[in-house]
Amino acid sequence: MVVEHPGVHPPENETSLVPNRLLRQLYATVQRFQVVAPHLPLSSGPSPGNTIPAQSCLLAEITAAICARKHDRLFNAKAAARLAQGETFAELLKASPAPDAAHDALPQGIHDRFSLDQFAATLAFISKLRGEECVFFVLLGERSLDQGFRHILRACAECRLPVLFYIETRFDLSAGKHAGRNGEDLNAEFGVPVIAADVHDPVALYRVTTEAVHHARFGQGATVIESTQVVAAGRKARFATSGDPLDFMKRYMQARGIWDNAWAKEQRQAAIEELQSALAASCD
Repeated sequence: MVVEHPGVHPPENETSLVPNRLLRQLYATVQRFQVVAPHLPLSSGPSPGNTIPAQSCLLAEITAAICARKHDRLFNAKAAARLAQGETFAELLKASPAPDAAHDALPQGIHDRFSLDQFAATLAFISKLRGEECVFFVLLGERSLDQGFRHILRACAECRLPVLFYIETRFDLSAGKHAGRNGEDLNAEFGVPVIAADVHDPVALYRVTTEAVHHARFGQGATVIESTQVVAAGRKARFATSGDPLDFMKRYMQARGIWDNAWAKEQRQAAIEELQSALAASCD
């Protein structure tokens, strides 16, 4: 729910890669999630029969949900994605007893992300044979390049499957070590582009997602999107990943000339009031 402020916003640049409306939607969705998150058992253990991680990258969920069309498929999307798709706090809280259940129901036997990537690729292959125009968004969390995943990427490249794999990685700037791809060039090896973005940068994740979706819809195949957390200490600490995506969004919107303090306060107050109403209703 985005509360529009009556103030006059500056005109949109026609060449803008991230429309002003979308910036406000990203900010509002992240803020709404931060308001409701303490009331969701996101840190609870996996539910029976499902060991998929409780939450993939927050911003990856949101951007995937915003960029997905009606017939696209999202796998392992949780509360943040549901908010981005317009679900209310009341609906979210009602479903909270099973926070680890995948947003897109999986068949029996699909219990972890190591099965999920193969399952999504198989469905993408069947969908392509049927001539369907849909993109598959697969939120894998921390996923290493084991032999199984490499096999899936090779198949996706050979068949040009419209799949976006989101993985989370860490880059230790102090040690110069990247935990995830280990410096491997998947594009050269499989023909699968790998696009990295800061794990807490909503604008960057939106831009790389739209690029990957365009790539998939025009028959160019799969993309791996890395949500990278930069870790640094000492004199390099200033280059580490920012802790709050809302701070980044505020600075970015200020630079664009569309930041509005009153609007931001209205967003937060509306989210708090919605949460209070949803909690009161759940106790009735």
